[in-house]
Amino acid sequence: MVTNASNLITAVGTTVADTGSKVTGTSVPGVDSGTTAGLGNAISDLGNAVKALGSGSAAGLGNLGSTANPLDPTLASTSGVVSNTAAAVTSLGGAVTSLGSGQLAPLAPLTSTVGTVVGGVGTGLNAVGPGLNQVVASAPVQQLESQLSSAINPITLAVSNTTRTVGTATGLGAPLNTLLSSIGHGLDSAGVSIAGATGDQVGKDVGTIVSQLGKTVTSTGGLLTGATTNPLAPLTGILGPVGGSSSGGGGVAIPPLTGLIGNLGALGGGTGAGTGAGSAAGVTGLLAPVTALLGNVRSPGTGGTGGTSTASSPLAPVTNLVGSLTSAAGAVGAVGGSQGGTAVNPVTGLITGLKGGSSSNSSTSTNPLAPVTNLVGGLLGGVAPAK
Repeated sequence: MVTNASNLITAVGTTVADTGSKVTGTSVPGVDSGTTAGLGNAISDLGNAVKALGSGSAAGLGNLGSTANPLDPTLASTSGVVSNTAAAVTSLGGAVTSLGSGQLAPLAPLTSTVGTVVGGVGTGLNAVGPGLNQVVASAPVQQLESQLSSAINPITLAVSNTTRTVGTATGLGAPLNTLLSSIGHGLDSAGVSIAGATGDQVGKDVGTIVSQLGKTVTSTGGLLTGATTNPLAPLTGILGPVGGSSSGGGGVAIPPLTGLIGNLGALGGGTGAGTGAGSAAGVTGLLAPVTALLGNVRSPGTGGTGGTSTASSPLAPVTNLVGSLTSAAGAVGAVGGSQGGTAVNPVTGLITGLKGGSSSNSSTSTNPLAPVTNLVGGLLGGVAPAK
């Protein structure tokens, strides 16, 4: 919308400038030609100032939200606005001075004085233009522009999102957009018709103004409807891929937190199989070192007879000790000559062994507490059960 509004300003400036050109070539009876020429030049210069403002606005403010420093082109155009305005004032001073000639020669003292004053103002403004350009191009102003732009861009985006959200929530966005589009297209068509109906340049410029006004009205409807934009998109775009890897492969990217949880689940699911695909996917997870450590702690307990395991767990001594205790206690607690069965809980197996004794003195258990259990078993084994 800002771009279309800026183009409308430019169209107005063009029309004014072309009007000045027509005034320059106009002859007015009783008026010196220098007067009409000066007046025409003043109008043209004023139109050029308006055109400079429109062009700068389109190049700068028209790109709000899409460029890092949209203020620079707009502020830089102010030097052109001032310079053209100064030229317009100078031309106006010349027109006033020349007015005191010919039939109006008796007014020469007055017109000459006023014209000189006006021309001096124009000369002073003309000196401001280049200086203003240097100020705008200086490093401190450029830094200030960048800081302001960093604040303006999110605000502009937030306002746009708000108006569109309100339009969608109230249900008025779409109808108003349709209405504004209809009005805008009507004005656009009318402007094209006006421009095509005349061969005069000023007439064509007026048609361009009407047409551009229609485009501006049409674009205004876009503020009330349409998709909103997340102001944190750059940040979420960086963080999003973190959770994109999936243990199943080929999945869509998921948020970082759920991706982290998913990787933990994949790692835990892969510890039950020795060579399964789940374990391979788990090792490549985000927390591979931690989950691999936890997985290795679980793996030594799967052995049932010798308590041996090929897993290189950092806690292998502890898990091997627990496995040995479980295996030995199960062997001591076997009653009635049973040779098979699975290992039971270490505590219950140990208690059973203490109560029932060992059924064989040739056990080769590697239980680190074998001396204690054999001693207690021998003491309890020598007492005959009551009949």
